[in-house]
Amino acid sequence: MKNKILTFGFFVLLLILFSSSVFAEVEIKMNIQESFGLGETVSFDYTLTSDKSEKIQYLASANCPNVPMPLLDLREVDLVKEVPLKESYTFLDINENIEPQKCNASVTIISPYNNSITKEFLISTVPSFIFNVLINKKSFIKGEEINFSYQSNIDSLLIKAVLTYPDERKKEIKFPGEVKAEQIGSYSLEISASKEGYKTATEKVIFGVIEKPAEIKDAPFVGNITKDIDGNNNPWIIWLVSLIVILLILLLIYLKIRKKS
Repeated sequence: MKNKILTFGFFVLLLILFSSSVFAEVEIKMNIQESFGLGETVSFDYTLTSDKSEKIQYLASANCPNVPMPLLDLREVDLVKEVPLKESYTFLDINENIEPQKCNASVTIISPYNNSITKEFLISTVPSFIFNVLINKKSFIKGEEINFSYQSNIDSLLIKAVLTYPDERKKEIKFPGEVKAEQIGSYSLEISASKEGYKTATEKVIFGVIEKPAEIKDAPFVGNITKDIDGNNNPWIIWLVSLIVILLILLLIYLKIRKKS
């Protein structure tokens, strides 16, 4: 019984010594605001405090699902027992192109042991929405109807559409809707779609109107090798083609005779 008690006490003593010398505790504290808005910089402060002097390697980072991850910055520091190491980490400047999302900030010790802290924060910006302009084609014949519509992932949009004619005249049109191709030339349609609580979406569509379909004539040697560019029979071309055919036949005969001999 006495030996068991001594063995257990020795084991506990070893565990205490082993834990205090190897598994030293590093307290990690992080200070980060709950949300960041347009024009703000996502950053946070943190403090590392160890109960013994030691060298550690750690990472400070932030992660957002719709923001590219920066390169990992592995840091190595010498901690002094009970002396806090105060540092800061800067992640991102928020501009109008960044969508609202939920993110995480963390500080992770990776050597000589593992320890970490993670906190959640929000990027609070105005969301965008899908808005695609649809047009039945990009080239029209004078007098045709031109139809416009759109695709979006939200409804009840306030839409303004301005059509610019080839003569530079501008006209606000109903959208979705249709117009008649009255003038020959290039048109442009500028559309803005908005809804409260979302970013305004803008699109520009360019299309053209022609008098009538283009007439395409067969090029010489393509549609008919014996016709000239006006479509008339050309005796010189016929003679040249015949001569080439005869020469090819003579060449084949010569090669065949030479092969036999």
